[in-house]
Amino acid sequence: MRKVKISNPNETTEFAAYGELGSIHYISVYSSTTQSKNEFCAVGNGGCSTFCFPTPNGSLCACEDGVNLKDGSDKVCSNIPQCPLMQGEIIVSADCQRMNGSKCNFTCIQGYNARQGVENVLCNGFTYTPADSCEGSNKTMISLKFYMSLGD
Repeated sequence: MRKVKISNPNETTEFAAYGELGSIHYISVYSSTTQSKNEFCAVGNGGCSTFCFPTPNGSLCACEDGVNLKDGSDKVCSNIPQCPLMQGEIIVSADCQRMNGSKCNFTCIQGYNARQGVENVLCNGFTYTPADSCEGSNKTMISLKFYMSLGD
């Protein structure tokens, strides 16, 4: 595969050679609002953190310029901002990619419930919105302190 820089069409870079793709004569770029996604990349971006390219037998993941796939991973790019697994009272589901633009199912920590109408949170690079997705429940929380004395 060869990448062509839109701002300078004479600048091209070969970034991968994949036999399973066969002979590619050209790739056309279309608006995401006018073209349907390939079935391999349609759900969850094919599991890719950044770019998903459909192949005859599945999909292939790639990263933006200057970023490589993480060692041992064929889907996740290295050094990409990721939202935390837990933010305040929000705990996102384990299957969330936590990448910018990811919609994630979540639960709230003990003593909190999801706000009415909030079904998932959106990762915005480093944080989730809405940030106030969880609210304190009406349960009474009891805090106990124990004191210990050593010696006489």
